[in-house]
Amino acid sequence: MSCCTPLVSIIIPTYNSASFITEAIDSCLMQTYTKFEIIVINDGSTDNTDEVVLKYIDKITYIKQENAGAARARNLGIAEAKGDYIAFLDADDIWITDKLQKQIEIMKRNPNIALVYGKFENFSEGTNEILSIMPDSIQSGFLFDHILINNLIGLSSVLVRKSVLDEVGSFDERLLTAEDTNLWLKIAYKYPFGVVSEILFRRRIHGGNISERVDIKVGTLDNLDWIVELYPEVSPKKYTPMKEAYLIKGEAMAVDMFHGGAYSKCNAVCKKLITMNVSNAKILIYFVITLLPASLISKFRNAMRFFR
Repeated sequence: MSCCTPLVSIIIPTYNSASFITEAIDSCLMQTYTKFEIIVINDGSTDNTDEVVLKYIDKITYIKQENAGAARARNLGIAEAKGDYIAFLDADDIWITDKLQKQIEIMKRNPNIALVYGKFENFSEGTNEILSIMPDSIQSGFLFDHILINNLIGLSSVLVRKSVLDEVGSFDERLLTAEDTNLWLKIAYKYPFGVVSEILFRRRIHGGNISERVDIKVGTLDNLDWIVELYPEVSPKKYTPMKEAYLIKGEAMAVDMFHGGAYSKCNAVCKKLITMNVSNAKILIYFVITLLPASLISKFRNAMRFFR
C-alpha cells in the first residue's frame, strides 16, 4: 500500500441505468476523500447510457462490453484499476459523502483488515421514502460463518484491498446472483473485516433490482458448492456452519420454487439436499409431494398456501 493518500479505484457497472447513473457518479465526485479514479463499465446497455455518461468523460474511465452480466463488468473494472483499494458502486445506488474517508481511516489503522463495509438504507424510487436500514446487527472480525448463514454486506458499501483480490480472485462470472456473497466468503475465509457502524450508501428500490428478480437462475447453492470446491475442509459433511447454510438456503429455495409452480426445480433442490444428508421434515415433504402428478401437487400447494 502506498504511504499517505492511497488511490481508490471506484468500479461502477451499468446496464440500462441511464436514469440513475448521474446520481451515482455525482455521489463519487462529492466524496470528502478525493484521491480516486472512477471506472464505469457499460454492460451492453440499450438505453441512452452513452449520452449520459459521456458528459463525465474527462472525469472517468469509460469501458464498454457486450452484455455479459455485472460480475464480468466488475472484473473488467478491477483489471483496469490502478488503485491500492477497490470500491464498488452499483449504478442505481448513491454514496454518502464521507463514505470513503471513514473507510480509509479504518484501513490505515488496521493493516490486517482486508475489507471494510457498513450500513445502508433502502429507499423507494417513487417516493424517496426510507424503507429500512440494514443490517440490524453489524459485525467485524472473521465473518466466514456469519456470511454463510446471513450475508447482509451491501456491495456498494465495500472497500477492499486490491492486493487481497489479486490473491483470492475476483467475482465468479458463472453466478448471476450471489456473486458478491461468493467473493466475500473467499475473502472472509482468510482475512478479518472491518466495519463503519453508520450508513454508507442509499440503495434504490425499483422494478429493475436484479436481487428482486425471480426470472433468473438462483445462484445460492451454486455459490456454496463452489466455496466447498475451493475449500474442501468446509464441506457440509465436516463443517456444521456450512451444513446449516445449505439447509437454510436450500429450504428457502425449495419453498419459493414450489409456491412459484416450479415443481421440477423444487424436486431437484430437495433431492440434492437429501443426497447430501442435509434435510429436514419440510424438505422431505416437498420432495415427496413433487413426485406426484401435477393435479395433485396443485391441491397440496393450495392447502399449504393456507398454512404458510
